[in-house]
Amino acid sequence: MTDGALAADLRTELVARTNVLRERGLAPKLAIVFVGENESSLAYVRNLARTGERAGIGVVVSHLPANASVEEVRAELEELRDDPTAHGVMLQHRCRRSFYPRNRDAIPPHKDVDGAHPTNQGHLAFGSGTEYVPARRPP
Repeated sequence: MTDGALAADLRTELVARTNVLRERGLAPKLAIVFVGENESSLAYVRNLARTGERAGIGVVVSHLPANASVEEVRAELEELRDDPTAHGVMLQHRCRRSFYPRNRDAIPPHKDVDGAHPTNQGHLAFGSGTEYVPARRPP
């Protein structure tokens, strides 16, 4: 099977699964906390939103300025932890090197679509699983 055919099969399966959820009254939603103005990150987030729309998944983006404090980002992530309408959460940024490690533990581990939370990284490292299979695999 070619990569294109596999991707098409995965998209078809995703749409079918999303339709089942919607029929059960659940509207899947991905919340993205986006920090900064990096153009490649903006393009990535726009692509996620388009892909989500085609699959029937709502994608909401909270856009914070590049100079947002660690505390501001943590507050946004912690709010999403308690939001029952947000089923997946990710942090997207191209910021200061020290910024990301200081926010990873604020990503709700049970909604962590990238496997970025330290607990989920441990699960991935030891092969014990997470609730989501992240897009990126650790080396």
